[in-house]
Amino acid sequence: MMVQGNEKVYALMLLGVVDKPMPSYLHLKRECFVLSSITELPEVDGGRFYRKSKKDGQLRMTKNGRALFNEFLEKHADKTEFREALTTAAFVREVYDDMTAEEISYLESRAKTAL
Repeated sequence: MMVQGNEKVYALMLLGVVDKPMPSYLHLKRECFVLSSITELPEVDGGRFYRKSKKDGQLRMTKNGRALFNEFLEKHADKTEFREALTTAAFVREVYDDMTAEEISYLESRAKTAL
């Protein structure tokens, strides 16, 4: 599975902001949703920038992904909104990465019933 369209820039930000693998694709999808609900990011061009480990299922940035993220940083680092989005992305990773798939599902179900 791959992220597509507008979700791509959020995935790049989330995978690049913390130097550790993402626990699962479910985590990536949910973290993209949360980050996109909080902040708006500019578009990004580039090929596949992460891979899923066959061993543990975690998502890791590729060398191309790291280069793309660093280029993205250089291009937008002078913008206050972008620096705030980086901080937010790191926070989202910190909160969600420690959750299990069941905890994420529970949180989603609680959010749906609250609406």
